[in-house]
Amino acid sequence: MTKDRTEAIRQMQQGNPGSFRPLYDAMVEEAMTVALAVLRDRESAKEVLQETFIRVYTHWDRYDPRRDFEPWFFRILLHECRRYQRKSQRWPIPVEELQLASPEEDIPSEVSPLEGMVEALPPEDRILLQLKYVQGFSERELATMLDMHPGKVKTKLYRLRTKLRQELESRKEDSR
Repeated sequence: MTKDRTEAIRQMQQGNPGSFRPLYDAMVEEAMTVALAVLRDRESAKEVLQETFIRVYTHWDRYDPRRDFEPWFFRILLHECRRYQRKSQRWPIPVEELQLASPEEDIPSEVSPLEGMVEALPPEDRILLQLKYVQGFSERELATMLDMHPGKVKTKLYRLRTKLRQELESRKEDSR
């Protein structure tokens, strides 16, 4: 957690609502990356971010300061993404059209073989990989965010890595 986040969280816990803006500033880019990974649409992601930050602000009293802030925050964000998807009844984008996105970059026209394989995974697996290897969350934090047992998170990550490794090896052998 960055120093800015830590200080903003401390200020919010002390009842200073003016410290929410620095917390927003410290979290918005990372939150946008996750929302884009889930929703695949910048405008939808912006809408979900707005709802997420409103919920975090209005439900601040539900945050347990004995626990890490990020899992609590990203659990709310993922819940809002799911709520948005249900509300808008959006259908998933075909795998051929999916690409990794980041908040600062336009979607690239070429993807690496590994990115293509990750994008072909079911959304829940893709999100798990995004949160673990791009956002850097621990298995414990992921378990909290995704409402799973930590052992299940670890097993899923192991199986996904094995699956991707085997697919990469198979592609290498096919290209020879």
